[in-house]
Amino acid sequence: MGHYILSKEFPVKKYFEIEKTSSYNKEALTEPTSEIYDYVTRTAGNRGICERTGFINERGLNEAGVFSLGLLQMTFFYRERQWYAGQFVRKVKCKLPINKFSGIYLETVLSGLSKKLQSGLVRDVDETFLDSNIVLPVNDAGEPDFQFMEKYVKENRKEAFSKYKEWFSAE
Repeated sequence: MGHYILSKEFPVKKYFEIEKTSSYNKEALTEPTSEIYDYVTRTAGNRGICERTGFINERGLNEAGVFSLGLLQMTFFYRERQWYAGQFVRKVKCKLPINKFSGIYLETVLSGLSKKLQSGLVRDVDETFLDSNIVLPVNDAGEPDFQFMEKYVKENRKEAFSKYKEWFSAE
C-alpha cells in the first residue's frame, strides 16, 4: 500500500502577506564589498536575480526568508539572502516561520497561481493574490505540514542531484 499525504485547500491570505518593495534602478547599485546582496527584478531568468550589489541603504533592504514576485511573468522565488528590488517586484511573506526547504516547496505551490495573476491587471495583483486559494499538505491537526514540505524537498533534492550527476557523467 502507498503512503497517502492528506492535503487541504487554504485561503492564501490566511498564511501570506504581500507588500510593495522599495525599487531601485541599476544606477543605484553599489560595488559589493564584504556584504553582497541580490538585486531582483521582474524577470524570471536566473531566479529573478539581475545582478549582485553592495549595500544601498537599510530602508530598501528586503529580509531573507521571504518570496519575491516579479510582476512581468508573475514568478515567485524564495529568497534565501537579503535582497534589493527593481521596479515591479512585490515581497510575499509567510505568516508562519519557514526554512529554505519549506520555502522551496511553497515557491512551487505559489507558482501555481502565476496564470491566474497574469490574467488580471498588475494594479490588482495584491488583491487577486490574497483572494486565491492554495492546496497544502496537512498534519494531523489539519494545519499546513511544514515538516513534510521540508522532508519532501530534502529527499527529492538528493534524487534530483543523483540524476543530474548521472546525466553529466554519461558519455
